Amino acid sequence: KIKTAIVGNGPTDLFGLISDRPEMESKVIAECVPNYLDNKESELKKRSVIYWTDELDKNSSLLILCGTNDKRVNPTQADKVADKLTEIEYDFELRKFETNHSFSDYRMELNELVIKWFNKRLKK
Repeated sequence: KIKTAIVGNGPTDLFGLISDRPEMESKVIAECVPNYLDNKESELKKRSVIYWTDELDKNSSLLILCGTNDKRVNPTQADKVADKLTEIEYDFELRKFETNHSFSDYRMELNELVIKWFNKRLKK
């Protein structure tokens, strides 16, 4: 039912996120995920698209935005999910910007990109 989506600096593998930022496990994930401590592996996999890209609707599309200087979500997460999406021939585009997690220096450019993306993908 979703025709397209845009994700910016989103973690695609929570195992990797925890490896890069261990404090995220206790301060965020354990607090937000029910029964996390009893089911760590399965709960992390359920929330990590890298493990279920093949379940995405092939009639949808995805724009992935990545800040290459992001200190919160390692930019390699975008590359890894892009590789998986390429393998399954999913309709996506990965756009990288030399900026931080908040895309501070690219607000205007991102606004234009988002409008163009949705106009192209939703007005077919």
